Amino acid sequence: MTSVRQLIAAAALCVAGTAPAFALVTNGSFTDGLTGWQTIGDVSVQGVAKRATLTTAYMDGDLEEFFNHSGVSAVDVNDLAPFAGVNVADLDVGGWAAEGSAMKQVLNVGAGDTLSLDFWFGLTSQDIGVSGFEDLAFVAIDGQIVQTFALGLLPSVGQFSYQFLTGGPVTLAFGIVDINDYAGVSEFRLDNISVSAVPEPETIAMLLAGLGVIGVTVRRRRATNASA
Repeated sequence: MTSVRQLIAAAALCVAGTAPAFALVTNGSFTDGLTGWQTIGDVSVQGVAKRATLTTAYMDGDLEEFFNHSGVSAVDVNDLAPFAGVNVADLDVGGWAAEGSAMKQVLNVGAGDTLSLDFWFGLTSQDIGVSGFEDLAFVAIDGQIVQTFALGLLPSVGQFSYQFLTGGPVTLAFGIVDINDYAGVSEFRLDNISVSAVPEPETIAMLLAGLGVIGVTVRRRRATNASA
């Protein structure tokens, strides 16, 4: 005999099958390298955990080469900014932006969808702290910088989330830049980039209707059992 739990599961599957498909983040965990992402500068996937890694390392024969992972130099901010869709002035936080790297992807999101990701940002070419280095990492949505990360005595590690207020295609960009100098190499590592879609109103209505039908079925079954 079909149980109430089985009925609820069946209803949920039916509703899920009717939900519209969204083209959200492609390869947000970087298991396929950088497939689905456009990049500029030194961007690569590093480590067993496969994290996207952006650096400010320039390939010019000096120490910075040791900290460059891709073999592609960080680019001048005047090339990076238009790639990310932001203004150069928006990157002059705490000084003037020099060079860096960026990556981006176009998403189709719905109003209320939530972007989430894990990040690490810190200086990798200095062993005595970050005094004098003001490098900057950022997240940009359609050319607007929605979050910046600044160097501190310890690396910034954590999760970041952002809720989209409107739906439609958006350009999601991540970047890192040297501030006030071309020395010192910092890294911006990203992983588990995803967008949680909000159920459409029609989907919610169908789920409620399905649960209503299940409730009627359960009541009838109880009434039948009571009269037997």
